[in-house]
Amino acid sequence: MFASLIPNCRACPLAATLAGRCPFTPMQLPATAVVCGQGEYHPTSYFVREGTVALCAVDADGSERSLALRGPRSLLCLESVQGESSPYEIRTVTPAKLCSMPAQALAGWIGPEHSPARVVLELLLGEIDQRQRDVVWRRGDSLSRVARFILAWGLRAPNGRPLQKQLVARMLGMRPETFSRCLKRLVTQGLIDRGGGLRVIDAQGLAAVASSEAA
Repeated sequence: MFASLIPNCRACPLAATLAGRCPFTPMQLPATAVVCGQGEYHPTSYFVREGTVALCAVDADGSERSLALRGPRSLLCLESVQGESSPYEIRTVTPAKLCSMPAQALAGWIGPEHSPARVVLELLLGEIDQRQRDVVWRRGDSLSRVARFILAWGLRAPNGRPLQKQLVARMLGMRPETFSRCLKRLVTQGLIDRGGGLRVIDAQGLAAVASSEAA
């Protein structure tokens, strides 16, 4: 389930990139220690040397949205490099050894702005963020999924071309017929207009439907 342990600093994957003293600071945390709170900006990034940590995200009503475990060789709080808050609460499950580095120092260590390494990191962080958002499409009942998708995308791809109904339905985890019925319901409720494409008439009402988490 997890990557192999790191017996010493020489075996650390970061060691091959270092010349001289390691810029990371080792720290020991007990089990159940909070590393970072959900929705908080944490100015430090971490590398897991030993132990297990849990990444948990909850919705506004307190229900658990996702839970994941990470072990040695994992990087935590990388979003701090871009000045963004953590989408998770990060807490140790077992006693853990972490190596920390201020996020801005880490950004400089990775490479200057516009350097290949820095650009690739930013693209990877963007992809990770988008994959987290992809999970949202299948949450809630069918109507809330469709409303949420329309608010984010409309029914067009980034190049402006219409998205195929079958493709959108697959993304939302429903049959094309169900997707069509949901569109008709939103039209009937006066939230969208399908004439000549798709137009949002009542964004606030559509957002209320989108935020519904009915099973």
